[in-house]
Amino acid sequence: MTTHTRRLLRTLEDEGALIMYLLVQCASATSSFTLNAAGRTWELEHFEPSTPVPGYSCVSYAWGVGKIAHPFGDGEISSRALRVLEAAARFASTDALWIDALCVPLDASERQLTLRQLGSIYANAHEVLVVLSEAVQPLFDDCHADRVLSIDALRTLEQELWVKRFWTYQELALAKELRFIIERGCSFAVAGMQFLNKVGEPLARARPSELSALPAVDNLTDVLASWIHGYGQPFAYQIMAGLAQREAERAADRFNAVLGVIDPTANFTTSSDVNEASEQFMARCEVRGDLSFVYARSLRSTAPGRSWRPECGELLPLLAWHTFGKGQQGTVFDSHAAFEDLHVEQQGSLSEQAANFIVHRSLQGTTGSGGQPLSMAAAQALAAMGASSLGPALELERGLFFPTQARRVSSEHLVLVASEVRWVHGAPALLVEALPSRRYRCLDCGIFLGPTRPGTTLEIE
Repeated sequence: MTTHTRRLLRTLEDEGALIMYLLVQCASATSSFTLNAAGRTWELEHFEPSTPVPGYSCVSYAWGVGKIAHPFGDGEISSRALRVLEAAARFASTDALWIDALCVPLDASERQLTLRQLGSIYANAHEVLVVLSEAVQPLFDDCHADRVLSIDALRTLEQELWVKRFWTYQELALAKELRFIIERGCSFAVAGMQFLNKVGEPLARARPSELSALPAVDNLTDVLASWIHGYGQPFAYQIMAGLAQREAERAADRFNAVLGVIDPTANFTTSSDVNEASEQFMARCEVRGDLSFVYARSLRSTAPGRSWRPECGELLPLLAWHTFGKGQQGTVFDSHAAFEDLHVEQQGSLSEQAANFIVHRSLQGTTGSGGQPLSMAAAQALAAMGASSLGPALELERGLFFPTQARRVSSEHLVLVASEVRWVHGAPALLVEALPSRRYRCLDCGIFLGPTRPGTTLEIE
């Protein structure tokens, strides 16, 4: 761990006991902090750090713009909160509920600590209930009847605020169990796996023009797929990709909203400055040995021993596509970083095997129109996937590499491809030059199209 990282994390490790308030089902009201939902009485209870917390269900929803008076004190809450609570109370498999509008304390200091521990709250929940608006009721009816969803149903889902918000990503990514329900008028829930399968089916058959109009829904299926295969602990690049089509008022919330996903057990102080927020995100990833954030469309650091590290900023992913594998693991030292599972690709004439792989995995069996070069057809395919403004392709023996910037490339330059951060058509990669120390210096990152293979540990200054 670097001196810089240790110093930064000392400011983050102000760990405190979890402030846990839950709405617990009770036989009758014993205080003013009670309300009725789904025909039952719920009382707000505070659980001390030494008190066992009962199994509870977390509620995930988008606030919207309307406000109503807080039922337990001064201030206002989302006008949806009580309707959402009513729906969640009908379907919860536990006798305790956590919903932000009512369970985040009103006391300023307790409130701040709770907000810093949202990752832990969602990660420890028995289940997460996602409450969508009644506008998507037809989609739910089709799911329940096992009918194929229409593109019109997906267009309605595209407009759901929950699908687009930064802050709801953490709530989905950390869920142990996930069910989707409707705010009003629905008598059944849809499990997370079923929701993915039913939404993904028409997406897989959609025409390019239809798919381009559904970026948030397409992104949601990728996030759900990562959740199902990642067991609630996505790596940094999956998080970056998962936020690509989501919205927030501040760029810094790209990181504030997901710090609890990186480490649900830690407290974090959010920042309104995107550079500070991204630095905190990368520092926490480094401590956990997750270096997959290096595959961001960003300039590289000029600091000694840090050519591999992106400059602070928004850290946009190379490609917001379903990403799988173990992630980019590694260890950061003061003079360099040791990256696991990288394989070296040499420049040279593209092999027939690699060309066939690109045609069938990236181009769906066609090389485009007019006999255009494979590299041009591949660039167009990547643009259709959302990866635009890439530099010209660098031809390798085992694939094509598209850097983020157009640059003069020497015949001595190499491409280091990630073995455990993968897409079905390739993987992110680093453009590097070899150093006399047998380490490498990073020049850029980009997209590799071609078959990946097992890698080894390589050091980059």
